[in-house]
Amino acid sequence: KMLNIYYWNILLILVRAWLWPKRKLMEWGIINERVWLNDTDYNRHMNNASYCNKFEYGRWDLLLRNGVYSAMKRMGGAIVMYSLSIRYRRELKPFASFQIHTKICGWDKQHLYVEQRIVKDGFIHAVVMAKMRLLKVDGDSLMRAAGFEGKAPAVEPEIEAWSEYDRLSSERLRPSAGGASPKME
Repeated sequence: KMLNIYYWNILLILVRAWLWPKRKLMEWGIINERVWLNDTDYNRHMNNASYCNKFEYGRWDLLLRNGVYSAMKRMGGAIVMYSLSIRYRRELKPFASFQIHTKICGWDKQHLYVEQRIVKDGFIHAVVMAKMRLLKVDGDSLMRAAGFEGKAPAVEPEIEAWSEYDRLSSERLRPSAGGASPKME
């Protein structure tokens, strides 16, 4: 069977990360992408799932090229997606080329916060805030191992508000709060 196109793209990102210059830890990473026909829906624009895939390519590229991924592996840790919020501002049509801008904008003991943007002709078409859970490693230790020196950047107020929403939502969904799924009969 032929590999899914997602895995080919991840393979390309791995090769690119090995061959292309490394990125500074706290700078924006930028990769070029395009809307292919398999990225579109019946409205003839890039579909929601494709936005998620493209943003994931941007996160992989950044974390591989800025040293965070290798530091995390050396420390025996892992990073998993914890929460993701996307704001769509303008559609992207088939074959449109665009850039994905990705930056680590903060961290705490358990999470890495990443902002991403899809930019075409200077306009931000979509913006993502990703909260990635750190497993078996804490944020400060990970970032020091990746080469960060100094004090961690202050988390922006909108990130704090978004994190509070996540916390409240999680509390509401707990069975003790009546958030368990009803039994299907």
